[in-house]
Amino acid sequence: MNTKNIKAVIFDMDGTLIDTEKYYRMFWPKALAHFGYEMTDEQALTMRSLGQPYAPQHLKEMFHDPDLDYIAIRNYRKQIMGEYLEKNGIEIKKGAIELLDYLKAQGIHRAIATATDQLRTEQYLKQLGLYDYFDQIICATMVEHGKPSPDIYQYACRQLALLPEECIAVEDSPNGVCSAYGAGCNVVMVPDQTEPDEALRGKLAARVDSLDEIIKLFKKFPGLTKEDEEHQLSKIIEIAQDNLDHAKEDIRKINEDLADLLEVYDAKDKEGLALWNNATARLKEDERELVRYEKARKKPYFGRIDFRDPKAKADEAYYIGRVGITDSSSDPVVLDWRAPIASVYYESRMGTCQYTVSSEGTFEIDLKPALEEEPLDKRLQRDFAENVNRQFKNALHGLVPAKLMPVLIGLSGIDPEKKVHSVTREERHHLLTLLKHFPGTITGLGKMEEAIVTRGGIKVKEVNPSTMESKLVQGLYLCGEMLDVDAVTGGFNLQIAWSTGYLAGISIE
Repeated sequence: MNTKNIKAVIFDMDGTLIDTEKYYRMFWPKALAHFGYEMTDEQALTMRSLGQPYAPQHLKEMFHDPDLDYIAIRNYRKQIMGEYLEKNGIEIKKGAIELLDYLKAQGIHRAIATATDQLRTEQYLKQLGLYDYFDQIICATMVEHGKPSPDIYQYACRQLALLPEECIAVEDSPNGVCSAYGAGCNVVMVPDQTEPDEALRGKLAARVDSLDEIIKLFKKFPGLTKEDEEHQLSKIIEIAQDNLDHAKEDIRKINEDLADLLEVYDAKDKEGLALWNNATARLKEDERELVRYEKARKKPYFGRIDFRDPKAKADEAYYIGRVGITDSSSDPVVLDWRAPIASVYYESRMGTCQYTVSSEGTFEIDLKPALEEEPLDKRLQRDFAENVNRQFKNALHGLVPAKLMPVLIGLSGIDPEKKVHSVTREERHHLLTLLKHFPGTITGLGKMEEAIVTRGGIKVKEVNPSTMESKLVQGLYLCGEMLDVDAVTGGFNLQIAWSTGYLAGISIE
């Protein structure tokens, strides 16, 4: 979450701003008991922030009673809870005033998005002196579907004339989190009655213990202080210098090797000639690398991409430069501006990023996902240097599977009979592009006789078995080989694919 682009914070009310959620947990069972129903504490928790039309149906299903009079029960719950609060008062949640004052001072809009009706919402806010803090007050009665539907947050964003990604939604309950996440807001959870489970954590930009901790999220941006950035630059320059020194040392050693070759071999000796060609090829490449490393040392990078994943322990920063720089472990510290991930810097908006397939029916495969283009190019150069007098078709062993080799050679446009030492720099770069962006086209379904099953995939505990919908990503349905399931040979795997596919299909609205 990039707080620099945040223009509004939208608050849930009950359990988030004011300490009333525990009373809903208390008075729902009492109201239901009055009408002859017994509700457990666990069942009461599921009612938190649940709006129309979900709450009535939820209670009817909970007690297996289609005739349950939700309105009567709800009105009685409101009555006894109102009487209690009038007598005992309402408390503001810890850190609420500090956060609201901070947001107001920073010019960040404040809004309410609550499942509570407008009359009681305004009553509570005025009673506690919070009413004047808010630019918009959005209640469940203003939209067709309450929480966990995204309607209320979508409506709040429209009222604020802002995009969802420009807003932080502050929630305390799972239903509220799902609502805000579904609308596309950045969700911060302040747990009240329950902690978020693994699936819910996947929807969060942050989890905090109290409202005033949200202030830290704003002060934290941009991730690095000026001093930190200067220190980072110094480190990268040091690595670039090391690369430069190594390149110079490699050139020195190759020149020594060339001098030794002149002493040992006759000019017409075939073995000596092969070694000479190999060494001179490496020398030329190292000399080109030397120029690149000198550029990198002078100006290591010109941009940075920050990745902030709520499921990751720490943020990641990737620097973009004219030249890729790797450390002693071959880990990239600066990405070449042509690297695929660098496109995020040029093309994506601040916030959530995604990649899309260029056209329907086509796809790309990264055959070497562990290597960025720069290290992969070095790998190709090493392979070519070791096979300098071989035909091109015989120099790719170990790079790709044997069955894929003829396809790769055909797409490369390089004559398979061509000697490796005759492969041009442009041809090598084209081969590199193919390895990182191997194209494919979907032409239809394969034969049933060719169907196979492989292990691995999405964990089944992350999928709703009733609908096949992902518990982590709302609206995403999974089936077949995408799931981490397999069975003994004999049609069981096919049945899994057919059954989960059918269930996912009928579950999509």
